[in-house]
Amino acid sequence: MVSILRDGDFSLLGEPLYNDAGYIQHSEGTTTDGAAATKAVLQQFVESGTLVYTKIEKVLGEGNFVLVIGTGSFGGTPLSFYDMFRVAKGKITEHWDVLEPLTPAAQAKNTNGQFDFPQDPLGTPLT
Repeated sequence: MVSILRDGDFSLLGEPLYNDAGYIQHSEGTTTDGAAATKAVLQQFVESGTLVYTKIEKVLGEGNFVLVIGTGSFGGTPLSFYDMFRVAKGKITEHWDVLEPLTPAAQAKNTNGQFDFPQDPLGTPLT
């Protein structure tokens, strides 16, 4: 979904990637389930410049869940985006999201940053 929003290519939001009829949207901004309803809302936000995704910070997956952590803005406010998807039978079937305002560096209480994920490649021995 993040690359769809970043690139503005909404042709992928639907079959075969999304379960059109069975797609469940848990986002506060969308009141109707189904990929078509989500597509209409997102397309309006992206085309108007209200919603902007700029960078994918991390992608985490386990089982049939995938969490995409990214940055961007909504209505001009810099945000972090946490989008979680559930996949079933090879299709995206559910979506949850959380938007969190990014803290300006000058106001940060520490230097850790919001996306300071440790680089731990698979197979690296623990020390």
